[in-house]
Amino acid sequence: MVRSAPDRFGEHFQFAFEAHALLNDFILSVDASRFVFTIFLSQMRKHSLLALLSTLRLHRTQALMDVRQVLEAGVNAAYAILQPDISHFAEFDEHRFIETPKKLSHKRYQWLTANHPKASRSIQGMKDIINDSISHSNLVSGMLNFVPDLKNDAFGTPFFDIEDEYHIKNDLWMVGDVLIGFMDLFYGVSRTTPEAMKFSSDFIERIRALRIKDDQLKQEVMTSERFIKTMESKTQSTKK
Repeated sequence: MVRSAPDRFGEHFQFAFEAHALLNDFILSVDASRFVFTIFLSQMRKHSLLALLSTLRLHRTQALMDVRQVLEAGVNAAYAILQPDISHFAEFDEHRFIETPKKLSHKRYQWLTANHPKASRSIQGMKDIINDSISHSNLVSGMLNFVPDLKNDAFGTPFFDIEDEYHIKNDLWMVGDVLIGFMDLFYGVSRTTPEAMKFSSDFIERIRALRIKDDQLKQEVMTSERFIKTMESKTQSTKK
């Protein structure tokens, strides 16, 4: 499934693959004081690759759960550029066990909303979609692995999802879009602390090219008949 992806999903696969490739080499070096940033960047790299592989292997629920990890790690990484001390991310109890209280994560999201509202809205919107559709077991996600065979009075419960090219291409675009958004955010945040990290010499050129492709694929999604019907249905449900 993975080997045949370039032929099967064309520019959508290439876009996601190139975005992930850039995530792996857009930074030349990170100052030792920003090791917390590197921890979360490592999480992003791992879970974005897992999201790509799970999408191609027809495991959509797993893919989107990995995307959620990327979203959360990305916010943490951005905050760690400005606030590198580990005390902003964890606390130790009286037994020296490490804890990660919600009050600290709330502080990070409050910072993002106040200082980068566009990125905050985009990240929260993506998390809401994943929470509503995938994070918990439901009938819709369950139907990805259920095939009724009424003619033979039987059910099929395949390990791999029922293949839906529309969802696969959109999910590939989504992964690339998320990664580009975070790399833009890191670059913007780091400009106030240039000593924190050094970016690759071709970063700006490569991300601009990816942004052009990102906008093109987004327009294709938003003008597709299936997307328009979905939005119309949601609008009608809201009115009711």
